[in-house]
Amino acid sequence: MALHTHKKQKIQIAEETPFDNSTNGFDSEDVQAAIEETRNSSVGSTWSHSFCKKSTAANEWLNNTDDDILSNESPHTVIWKSKLIGLSLTNSNPGADSDVKLYAAEENDGNSPLTKIFQWEIRNCRTARKTNFSPDVILEPGDKLAIFVSDKGTDSKDIVITTYWQVIENNEEESCENWSGDFS
Repeated sequence: MALHTHKKQKIQIAEETPFDNSTNGFDSEDVQAAIEETRNSSVGSTWSHSFCKKSTAANEWLNNTDDDILSNESPHTVIWKSKLIGLSLTNSNPGADSDVKLYAAEENDGNSPLTKIFQWEIRNCRTARKTNFSPDVILEPGDKLAIFVSDKGTDSKDIVITTYWQVIENNEEESCENWSGDFS
């Protein structure tokens, strides 16, 4: 017959466990506070936004959402300072040829025009992806983002373009503006 012995284990409470913050940039001095500090920081996290057109997309602004709101009339507003890390495209037309153009407008610029910040040439593709961007494409909090697709041969149809971003600076702020640009 085997004899089982049980050791009593001391349970450490995170709030009572010291945390060395001397080399990592943390302000926390205990493990629980370090966990919460990490959770509250958005730096390094990723986010995405999709633009679409539920018909042929030839020399047109894509919709900002699944409804019929064009991205040049109501662009997506960026929340954190972010770096573009990926683009993906899918459409129902094999062999589509398009130029995808990303446009941005700065926060608090009122009626300022959208400025082209990136162009991606896609030839003979139904789906495509891109993860290399040089120079870096960076948007600030409050910037507006819109996408225009130019026809370069066979039209894209039922297109969805998703932008993927990495947060590079955490900001805790609130902002509101009366943006009224129309970039037709």
